[in-house]
Amino acid sequence: MSLYCETCGEELTTSNICPQCGDITPTIKNKTHILKCDSSPFSATWGGLKPYEVRNNDREYQVNDMLLLKETRYSYEEMQRDYLPLQYTGWEILCIVTHIRAASFLIQGYKILTITVIKREIKGVSA
Repeated sequence: MSLYCETCGEELTTSNICPQCGDITPTIKNKTHILKCDSSPFSATWGGLKPYEVRNNDREYQVNDMLLLKETRYSYEEMQRDYLPLQYTGWEILCIVTHIRAASFLIQGYKILTITVIKREIKGVSA
């Protein structure tokens, strides 16, 4: 069964990312996970220095799932310590998971997700 881009109709042969227009066509198997991300690791991913995420596998991540990383204004520690609200900066990164690995040095249940950045975007700030 062939998959075609929902935007331009190009046949998708190796992934759900269109080689013609760059749009992403979801497939039944793909999930998009919206994830909060502290500023420091977010900046490293934005700049191309960190092509992976270490995450609790409570969402049962799969290869070809999409991750929408949303930078938080305050770190998790700041929010807990100072009772600050969850706020986003408006900076977002859309990634595709290309490989998943468990490692003995990780806390049980955590996985290393190798990612490829698809799109970087700056949106209006939202609370």
